[in-house]
Amino acid sequence: MRNINLSGRKAICYICIILFLWTLGVQAVTLPPDPDNAALLYYQAFLLLPDPNMNLINPVLDGAEPDEKVREYIEDAHKAIELAEAAAKVPDCTWGVVYSQGLGANLPQLEQCHYLTNILNVEARILTADGDYRAAIEKCLTIHRLAQHIGNDTLLSYVLSLDVDTNAQNCIKYILGIMPSDIDILIWLQNQLFLWQGSSLSLTQLAHTLEMDFQLMLQSIRINPTNISLIRDQFVHNPGKYGSADVVLNLTDEDIVILAGEPYNDFLNSVIRVFGSEMPYEEKYTELQRLTEDLEVEYSSYPTVVQIVIFCADYVLPLYSQNVQLISRMNALRAAVEIYIISAQTGQLPEILPANLPKDPFSGQDFEYEITEKGFVLRCRAKDIHASQAFRPPGTDADVVHEYEFELQM
Repeated sequence: MRNINLSGRKAICYICIILFLWTLGVQAVTLPPDPDNAALLYYQAFLLLPDPNMNLINPVLDGAEPDEKVREYIEDAHKAIELAEAAAKVPDCTWGVVYSQGLGANLPQLEQCHYLTNILNVEARILTADGDYRAAIEKCLTIHRLAQHIGNDTLLSYVLSLDVDTNAQNCIKYILGIMPSDIDILIWLQNQLFLWQGSSLSLTQLAHTLEMDFQLMLQSIRINPTNISLIRDQFVHNPGKYGSADVVLNLTDEDIVILAGEPYNDFLNSVIRVFGSEMPYEEKYTELQRLTEDLEVEYSSYPTVVQIVIFCADYVLPLYSQNVQLISRMNALRAAVEIYIISAQTGQLPEILPANLPKDPFSGQDFEYEITEKGFVLRCRAKDIHASQAFRPPGTDADVVHEYEFELQM
């Protein structure tokens, strides 16, 4: 009888276990989906990042071999990296910026995005040192997707996204200089860069950034009564095309904000037309420069308005220049991969630059191509006007002409 009872108990236990497991299965099927906002995953990754130690990782970013301390440090960041890679695959990313605060809106994610980029870059270099070149390039592609997720809704986020995308490009360039010729990886990378080029920040997105930055400026005025009073007083003392002093005094605060923004709205519309034109780089830059200077002169009698307008307008030329620089680096990288493929197929570098490669955006022509002892150089054929004006060594008339050196394992 005891054996029968024991068997019966076992049967009951088995049934209970099966029911329990079945219940778990039902719960698993009905679990809510993973986050559909990449920012939620990035924020979790930020929390899991080890304390910043740039003194440890900077030498690796500068080309040094990763030692055991660096490897252990990156291993401590493994869970954060996994979350970042999962986030990079999510299409949408909304950071939760409180835009109503105007230019004072908190952007805590930007510093963390920059550090996460460095962590991913170092891991790519560790994988390169270990000979896992495709996995290393995958980390660079994750950095690129992070750049896209950083977005362009604020000036700071746009600038950081350009910087992060440049970081990804330079990391790929480093890997190409280390890895032996591998036609399969190179053709795969060629396709990835074609998709990347289509998703890079464009002048249309730059126009959106400039508009958003101006709207944040207006919001900063809107929530600060002192600023509105200063602008109203200037319009009262010099109403000009805005009518009489009495008219200005009877305007609402929102009317004053709109009046203060009118000059920049007209300016931005002109800038967007230039962006969308077929003018070559030098003509575009010159026209943007003229528009900026004319705006400052026209509204010089309204000091506060000039401060508001010029604060935003002064970013047009440097941001346009950074955008063209990013395109230049990207085009050079895509052209270089084509050269690497030819080298892998033939066993030697081509004597002349192949036809139909991406162009130098500064000149609109093919890059100048030069074979070197270590590989080859792609050089722009026209100067970067903004960089030449801003970074020219004192006492010289030297122009900044960008060139890109690529190493090749012979």
